[in-house]
Amino acid sequence: MDLLSVARSFREALDAQKRDGVLPPHMQKFPTCCCGVISELLGEYLAAAGVSSTYVVGKNQIASHAWLEVDDLVVDLTADQFEGRPPVFVGLKDDWYFDWAEDSRRVARLLPNGSHCSENKAVLREVLRRSQLPDYGI
Repeated sequence: MDLLSVARSFREALDAQKRDGVLPPHMQKFPTCCCGVISELLGEYLAAAGVSSTYVVGKNQIASHAWLEVDDLVVDLTADQFEGRPPVFVGLKDDWYFDWAEDSRRVARLLPNGSHCSENKAVLREVLRRSQLPDYGI
């Protein structure tokens, strides 16, 4: 799987949903304050495609941030909420990621009992519709 292409397609579909005003209230500030849920959505998609990923949360003195790791690659669709970072980052962990103290890590999936679960699933289905990525039965 070409992770960079998938990540860019995902991000473009999320940007389009934001432009169209159809993201749910808890995602209205996308990409700001959405790193966790977006990482879970991408993790759910990758799992359906047979790719295991890890959901990582890092903290610094000012904020927290979440991203995915697939093997030795970072996959981050919301890094641009921080000054100087690209909208989509797929690559080896750079100094910026090393500056975040790891707070937790787990299998990257949507939490079935998480808040906004049905809304998040609807966003994921819309991402797949708009991006024309294979849906893998999601």
